[in-house]
Amino acid sequence: MSSGKSMKRNAMILFILMGLSKVLGLVRESFMDFYYGAGMVSDAYLAASRVPNFLFGILAGGLVSTFIPMYSRIINRSDKKEANAFMNNVLTFIFFITLFLFVVGMIFTKELVFLNASGFEGEQLQLTIEFTRITLFALLTNGVFSIFNGYSQYEEKFHVQPIAGFIMNIIIISSIVLSGMIEKPILMVYGLVLGSLLQVVFIVITTYRTGEFKYKFRFDLKDQYVKPMFFMALPIIFGTSVSQINGVIDTTMASQFGKGAYSIVTYSSRISDAVFTLFVASITTVMYPVIIKQVVNKEYDQMKSSLTEIMNLIALIIIPATIGLIVLADPVSRLFFKNTASQGNELYFALMGAVVGLLGQSYKDVLVRSFYAFNDMKTPLYASVAQVLTNVVLNFILGALFGVAGLTLATSIASYIGVLILYVILNKRMQGLQSRRLLKTISKISVSSIVMGVIVLIIYQQLSIRELPNLIVLGTSIATGGIVYLIGLFLLKVEELHEMIRLVKGKLKIGQGK
Repeated sequence: MSSGKSMKRNAMILFILMGLSKVLGLVRESFMDFYYGAGMVSDAYLAASRVPNFLFGILAGGLVSTFIPMYSRIINRSDKKEANAFMNNVLTFIFFITLFLFVVGMIFTKELVFLNASGFEGEQLQLTIEFTRITLFALLTNGVFSIFNGYSQYEEKFHVQPIAGFIMNIIIISSIVLSGMIEKPILMVYGLVLGSLLQVVFIVITTYRTGEFKYKFRFDLKDQYVKPMFFMALPIIFGTSVSQINGVIDTTMASQFGKGAYSIVTYSSRISDAVFTLFVASITTVMYPVIIKQVVNKEYDQMKSSLTEIMNLIALIIIPATIGLIVLADPVSRLFFKNTASQGNELYFALMGAVVGLLGQSYKDVLVRSFYAFNDMKTPLYASVAQVLTNVVLNFILGALFGVAGLTLATSIASYIGVLILYVILNKRMQGLQSRRLLKTISKISVSSIVMGVIVLIIYQQLSIRELPNLIVLGTSIATGGIVYLIGLFLLKVEELHEMIRLVKGKLKIGQGK
């Protein structure tokens, strides 16, 4: 099977599995909303669950991002045995890093909570600190899981990550329900740690069953591949730190808007992130190893074609999803977060602000991975710095004007700054990307999506006055909108429509040029 066929087949499998996993993730958040709404407990839990990711992202995340390129390079230069020895070394090293971060987190818990949510005080602050001291144990599994997941992606076992996420979500949902029933919120915090542990157990067992890798303790800082990996990782670490700082600024500003604001920002981002993960991450995850191999083999024309086709496919999905979510932001927010939505319009407007940036977030993910494939970690760093600076300025301006919704809108607008910088530089480096083809497709998709949005709005308003159940009204509006959108694509002769059909049939060849 060609790399293009394999990539598309894997993308479809991953799409289905991630779809189930993300739906379950939204169900998880819905249970949180059902039992705790947007208030002190939900704010404390969400803030506490963010701290381990914050610590991991700053230091260890950069090393994880460079693992797949380095592992691929070793196999090309040497063999699988040497690559696996390198992986053993990285696993040991990552675990010690996360252990160090765990100790730091335990010592400076209060400071970390204040950093992420400076607006918390009194009982809310103490509850968050108590939760955080438990969630920090999940930090010990983050690095190990990430390395094993990177290995699984390289081996094209893309089903492993969503199944692991499925297991974790089941555990967390069960703990949220149990904690709500017996009114012991701390149980869902233990559920988070248990879920993190079980997903690591699953991915390790899955890897061991193939018989291609067995962990053996190795800690060798003189390994010839460790030093290059660190040099590759440093810009990513700085870039990730900048992104983490960006997230901290968003959340700490949200905490200033009173109890529940932190949850509202998080809930709105959960919905937009679900769309991103479902429709984009499944494609870019499969794309990354293929792009790396094209760069290693210097197949630059194929890479240009691959990038354009991937970006067009993403636009084919994300643009109508964005329009649809803007039009249906109110019923969607009430479907998943009824309690929070009933407290006012903050979630509704925050969701609208968040989804505006879906295309920017999606394209940035593709472009960043393309630079990583070239072992260029600095350019994404510069783009991230520019994006964060833009976001900070807009946070103060739009936050003052629109409150919590202004924060999500600021993040969305800033994402397009990062995309613009990355695209211009990559276009120059590769002596011209297929920009005309990309813009032509985006224009056609946008026209079809806007028409769809108008029809959906009319249908939703007409059905709403009949006082039908929200799920029926929403489902009918979305189904009708989907039909209108497909007709629009057909009439405008959008080539990617046929590519999507071939994708479903498993017959699409990508990266082969036109």
